[in-house]
Amino acid sequence: MPYIPTSFLQGASLTPLPARHATSLAMSLIRRAEATTIPLPYVFPPSGSFDGNDGAWSTFIINIGDSGNGHSGQDFKVLISTSGSVPLIPIQASWCDEPDQLTCAKSRGVQPYQGNQDLGFQSSASSSWKQYGIYNLNLPTNANHLPDSQPNASYGLDTVGLGADSSASPQITSQLVAGITTEDFFMGTFGLSTAPTSLGSSGIDTFLTVFNTYNKTPGLSYGYTAGAQYRK
Repeated sequence: MPYIPTSFLQGASLTPLPARHATSLAMSLIRRAEATTIPLPYVFPPSGSFDGNDGAWSTFIINIGDSGNGHSGQDFKVLISTSGSVPLIPIQASWCDEPDQLTCAKSRGVQPYQGNQDLGFQSSASSSWKQYGIYNLNLPTNANHLPDSQPNASYGLDTVGLGADSSASPQITSQLVAGITTEDFFMGTFGLSTAPTSLGSSGIDTFLTVFNTYNKTPGLSYGYTAGAQYRK
């Protein structure tokens, strides 16, 4: 309440406002909108291990697919890609056989599925997989890739979740996934870019974009550190 000097009140004549003025003032008071709840940032914990064929890098676990009887996706250890927008997932490759196929697949981040070591992503085991086709990977044009100069992948839509497959894993359906066999990418990656991917049609939003749309995170920004094995 504003402060009005006593001397002013003693010498002033206070006249009530006309009724129409009082009504006008009352109508100008508008109820404040309800406060919007802003979600807390989502913390995506690392796998706790360091993997890779060109160094020891901090990895993260994601799960792909759904067998149709609840949470039963396939788990993969992947590296983070700040420029990629589509999860790249290893599928069985003929070149991956040193020292043997199972050991090689495990070193590529392929995790056991239903009690057995997988050789790669099995799209046929996922009831939610929708095949798109074979397309070249969207990579920087100035990058030199060996042995494939234009590596491609098998693209499709499937359920993608953060962390190992469980009821606690936040999952998003109909996400674009790319299965890779090329030797250019030993391990899979999880992209943090928000640039949509176009495969001859309208752009498909990325995981981070949809995650934010579902109000699971306060924005499209993120903080990430790769970690170093020697600082464990």
